[in-house]
Amino acid sequence: MVYTVKNFQFEQSFGGSMKSLYSDNTVYWFLSRLDAFSHEESCIPCDQFRQALQNLSESIPSKDLFKVVDFSANQLGQWQARWLFSSKSAPDIDATRETYAWQSVWEVSLDELTKSFCDVRDYVSQRKELICFKSLLKKNREYNRDKPLITLTYSLVSRLAFWLNTVGLKTVGTFFYKMALFPPGTIGRLNSF
Repeated sequence: MVYTVKNFQFEQSFGGSMKSLYSDNTVYWFLSRLDAFSHEESCIPCDQFRQALQNLSESIPSKDLFKVVDFSANQLGQWQARWLFSSKSAPDIDATRETYAWQSVWEVSLDELTKSFCDVRDYVSQRKELICFKSLLKKNREYNRDKPLITLTYSLVSRLAFWLNTVGLKTVGTFFYKMALFPPGTIGRLNSF
């Protein structure tokens, strides 16, 4: 049997019991692949990952669910950034679908994690927000890489947004944050008005 998760494949034969199929070696190999892919910028289709995860979910130790939750947040952030930076006239439908799918995987993984570690929900939720925001910032840097004047302008608008939030004008500050983060004509900018 071969499980494919984009560029990571692993093979297991059915020689032996089902329990031996999901041995510790397979689980830890899978978790190590999650670590490796967490440091890459590739967007992995959720269905492939979900299938591999379902086959191994009973064997993943509770302490290692943090890796699954973080990986899901990382993929959610990358797909969300791809969707929000897509053109409003031709939105990336695949990215939209994948964003919702990865959000679902993250929520289910978080629920499983909080069964064993009940007081981590807030911490992990904040961590997800930071991971997703980091993906947006990376996408913004890529988009504006060769545009120094625009980068400077967006930096100033971002500082204005921070100041507005500080003095209590959160709605206006959020508007300026989105304006600084998302280029004109993108889904992200559309959602800011």
